[in-house]
Amino acid sequence: MEPMQHERPSVVFVGAGPVGLATACIFKVLTGHKVKLFDQRSEYTRKHALSINFDSINKVIFILTKHICFGDKDVNVPKAKELKAIFSSWNSDHVSTLKIENALSNFAKTLNIKIYRGAEYGVTETLFENLCDNTKNPCETKMQKSFKSAKIIVGSDGFHSVVQQVAMQNRYAYKEEIGHILELKCQVDACVKPLSLKKAFQIAVNSGGICFETLSKNTSEEKKQGSFRLFIDNTNYSNIRTHDSNGELKGVFNNPWSLEELYEASKENSQLERICEVFFNYKKSIEERNGTIENTKISAVPLNIYCSEQGFTEYKDKKVVIVGDAIVSLPLQRGYNAGLKEAVVLALAMKESLNENSNKPLLAYEAKVHKMFTVECAYANFKQWGINGAGKILKKKINAL
Repeated sequence: MEPMQHERPSVVFVGAGPVGLATACIFKVLTGHKVKLFDQRSEYTRKHALSINFDSINKVIFILTKHICFGDKDVNVPKAKELKAIFSSWNSDHVSTLKIENALSNFAKTLNIKIYRGAEYGVTETLFENLCDNTKNPCETKMQKSFKSAKIIVGSDGFHSVVQQVAMQNRYAYKEEIGHILELKCQVDACVKPLSLKKAFQIAVNSGGICFETLSKNTSEEKKQGSFRLFIDNTNYSNIRTHDSNGELKGVFNNPWSLEELYEASKENSQLERICEVFFNYKKSIEERNGTIENTKISAVPLNIYCSEQGFTEYKDKKVVIVGDAIVSLPLQRGYNAGLKEAVVLALAMKESLNENSNKPLLAYEAKVHKMFTVECAYANFKQWGINGAGKILKKKINAL
């Protein structure tokens, strides 16, 4: 039986993305504590596919199973089993961000986790400072009341985290840009199967560089999300990130190109012709797999690796922790996998911290994330080194043809 809500301290999350929701759900089923999430987005809009690895899912399943089997009195056993089933369904496949967020959001509601969405729940630096300062907090709004009563505040607000910038003073233990990719996000028919190695190599030869596809093997739905990524140099990165007729930066997440727009732009910029050719070749490969491609969004993305100097701090007498892209960024399909591992460690750390009324578990969480980052960073750099080497070999092969 779930403990009475009013008997439990509360935890507030800033950001309700995939990692924030995962952390909140795991923590809730393990403790029964009050949980609230605030997110500036009124609805889920991100639809790109994420590669979820067995080791990340296994970490979540192992912890949930352990606490169920050991008879932890705080655990909501039926809901813990239900959460295990949700994560197990994503094992070793590509799953759209939208599907992850919807599944965890719907599950959170069954746990009475409150999720507040919309522009009025966006948190700026100044607002975060005021919300954490009880002397300036009149407790009139939902956010003010929630922050005042919160025992722990979790920053799960992703890249450019407001929580990290304010509470952790925007300090990083490690920060590096290791390259750039050009990403095509799209929607395809569910019947389309992932590229074969032979076809992927043919596209790579035609593009003159390393590229890869992220697409679920699931064929049960009418449509599914896919991504196609191409590694690019600084010149092409600058060509894609140009300003549109309104003076807005184009080729970024909030203002991507469509394939049709990029084709029109290539008529006036010959350097974009080669990129268009690559994407049209990819479109052709979808058609050869008996599918169609829709809702194309193209953006140039820097591959950033970073690790916040702090993962936990006390800010204005509040315990503040960060998770996911707020604390660590790992490109090349490792981001959400690392985030899931952090989510489990943080959920357990918050449980112990509240039970023991101690900061030690949260400091231990910070140390574990830094240790995991060291391993993941080495992996990401090794993968990038391999990609660069493969790119050079591919170019030699192409030149020899």
